[in-house]
Amino acid sequence: MKKAICAIAIALTGCQSTNVQPPVTPFETNASYAYNVANQTALTKDKSKLRDFTQNEVEELKKVNLVGGNAGSASKFFGTLSLITGDFASAAVNLAGGMAADMSMGKHISGISRFIVAENAKKIDQSTKINNQIRKAIEKVLNKHGVYKIKTIQFENRTQDYIVGGKCTDPSVFSEQLKNEYSYFVKSNEYGSNQVWCRTGGFSDPQLDVTYFNYETNLISPKKVTSNYGFDKMYAPYGQLSYIGILTALNQELTVNNYNEFLKELSSELPTGYFIYKTNFQKEHSSIDGRYYTLPDFIPAIFHDGKQFDFIQGN
Repeated sequence: MKKAICAIAIALTGCQSTNVQPPVTPFETNASYAYNVANQTALTKDKSKLRDFTQNEVEELKKVNLVGGNAGSASKFFGTLSLITGDFASAAVNLAGGMAADMSMGKHISGISRFIVAENAKKIDQSTKINNQIRKAIEKVLNKHGVYKIKTIQFENRTQDYIVGGKCTDPSVFSEQLKNEYSYFVKSNEYGSNQVWCRTGGFSDPQLDVTYFNYETNLISPKKVTSNYGFDKMYAPYGQLSYIGILTALNQELTVNNYNEFLKELSSELPTGYFIYKTNFQKEHSSIDGRYYTLPDFIPAIFHDGKQFDFIQGN
């Protein structure tokens, strides 16, 4: 059981840790901006499969509706396959002729969507500041679409953020019961047929500490990041965002386009040194019904300053 819980914690936050800070990686002129940002971090290290797509590969993927926000329509190629199975990603990868791997199936951290933060963060208490900045930005974007607030719920000695508002109900009325639960296994429909609990992210476990390095951001030259290794491999700030929770709260379909638009809005509200990395085929366990969902997006992206930067050469 302990091994299973450890695996789940890693899935929510990242993979194997290291305290070794690599040297600054020079920007490559033939690489995308997204790849150059990721290349300053552990996302491209240690046998990572993260890479840029070529323009020719993108054109081939467009032929089967695997890029351009239409990936969901590709399900017609796969018969009765559903987004609530992992088969969609496998079939899409096979259909694309092995152009890219389903990174979310591997153990490398490039399979985990995460925030990258580039700022001076020498002290552990910076974790609270950074998480609060992210939480505040999420709440601000949500409240452009309605009235929402984010509540932090205690589970054993761990915490998890939830959205209250829209279709999402307040889990805090069950707080005494939840204190004895492990957050990952909780399903709101087991607490009442009218309960809809929407995670945002913000998973925190005091037993798993974030390691900080000294960050610096070169803000003089546009589209340039230096010394941006971010947090260590094991952890990233605020854990992994929940596209299920966020889009459910906004009463929007679980589509690539809807989630990308939210991430662009969110990145526009974050401080300059904050980036969002989104892997391909992001898989998520729903806190509502306990099922696993796959976001059918073939090409990874970085979101920064209100813009989306795909891992495509020349972008």
